[in-house]
Amino acid sequence: GAALAYLAVKDVHLDEVWSEISALPLHTWLIIGGLFLAQQFLRAWRQQIMVRAIVPESSYRGNLSILCISFFCINSFPLRLGELVRPYLLQDREGVEIGAGFGVVALERLLDLASALAVLFVVISILDLPTTQIVVGGIDFDVAAASRNLAQLALAPLLLLLVSLVLFPDAAVRVLRAVTRRIRSLIPWWPVERLTGLVERFSGAFTEGLGAA
Repeated sequence: GAALAYLAVKDVHLDEVWSEISALPLHTWLIIGGLFLAQQFLRAWRQQIMVRAIVPESSYRGNLSILCISFFCINSFPLRLGELVRPYLLQDREGVEIGAGFGVVALERLLDLASALAVLFVVISILDLPTTQIVVGGIDFDVAAASRNLAQLALAPLLLLLVSLVLFPDAAVRVLRAVTRRIRSLIPWWPVERLTGLVERFSGAFTEGLGAA
């Protein structure tokens, strides 16, 4: 971690960075701090909804402390290794089995990915971005158009899945389980079996959590 931090800042003029930071007015820092705290409170509430589908007595305070500790570790360890801390803390403090804890983290990342893709799609659609051509394998690509198409391609199935789980939970879970069973029959490999089993379990847990909320 220390070596990667050094490589990240070795060519950065830290005095200029500090000058820009110190030039910000106090109210800007208060707004940034307030937005960050609001985000953490909402993340803890989202985590509690999912965890309560497994451990109904899970507390908001416990989930908030686990989330804050895990984010500290994510920011301190390289390669987002801090993500491995949260499943352990969920097991130790809230009684969530370790596999289910990894499922909670995976489901959160799915939601975050869908949100990021939605923002990317809106920004690319609204802004008049300059055309930047790159050549890959002798084929010209427009970076902005390729990014927009990628966001559309990935965003559509993710949003369809999430909306279906919210509006038609029972039917969506049945369809999702049929798809995962088909995937397991086509690819009989144990990592695929574990992953599809996790998707099945936490699609059900997610809908139960929404119902409880």
